[in-house]
Amino acid sequence: MVHLPDLPQLVSLYVLGLLVETLASRCFNRWSIAMSLLSKKQVLKLVPVSPATLQRWEHAGIFPKRFHIGGNGAWQKAFWRKDAVMDWIELNASSQM
Repeated sequence: MVHLPDLPQLVSLYVLGLLVETLASRCFNRWSIAMSLLSKKQVLKLVPVSPATLQRWEHAGIFPKRFHIGGNGAWQKAFWRKDAVMDWIELNASSQM
């Protein structure tokens, strides 16, 4: 004989499924956002210039601007949007040819 769950068990399983789905989507969204950011070290590997040149290009509007995450001072980290940097590289690589 097959045992079927009663209504409260079905509701509990449904709610648990929704909870797991919600948590998974939030974790994925955070992961995908983190994967779409580049640190200064990563940017300098892609764009082989000195940190000072990169900063001058930013201030002159030649290179995409960085943004900061974290508090003030030592806790603050600079990041660039990966898509903006890759677009800049593509645009400038094609203009070099």
